[in-house]
Amino acid sequence: MQDHQIMKNETTSVSQKMILWLFLSLAFFLMVEDIHRLTNRKTLEERIGLHQVIVSGESAPPYRYRILVHYGGEWFIQRLTTQLPYATAFWITYAMYYFLVIYLMFNVSFMYFTIWLDDTVALIGVLYIGITLAVGFRHQFYPYSFLEVVLFTLFYRQP
Repeated sequence: MQDHQIMKNETTSVSQKMILWLFLSLAFFLMVEDIHRLTNRKTLEERIGLHQVIVSGESAPPYRYRILVHYGGEWFIQRLTTQLPYATAFWITYAMYYFLVIYLMFNVSFMYFTIWLDDTVALIGVLYIGITLAVGFRHQFYPYSFLEVVLFTLFYRQP
């Protein structure tokens, strides 16, 4: 009986490591996909323009009130512009942001799903999120939305 429990714990540990690497890999893939899109100069200029309008406080609602990601990003961009051009610092900052927040979103979503579902179904749910992100990245630039998912899910309390 005790040997069975030890084997189950080892299997769970291996499964958790595999899930961790899967989430890291998927977050990295999505980050690279976004960087590839930023090689299109028009896309990069549009994103920089939106970012600068939001940081300057001249944007229309709802952008005017969603400033956390942009102000934090601008702080990192300013640090990087001492060594790099602004456009390069911009895409490096957002690439790192996307990687971190998407990885966190996958982990928090997985923890949330496992409250009600077994690990396999929870993993399928997270992979579905990853697929929809890959499609969504092609059409919109709303970096604050990813942080919202992480924060809302992380601080959700059951009644």
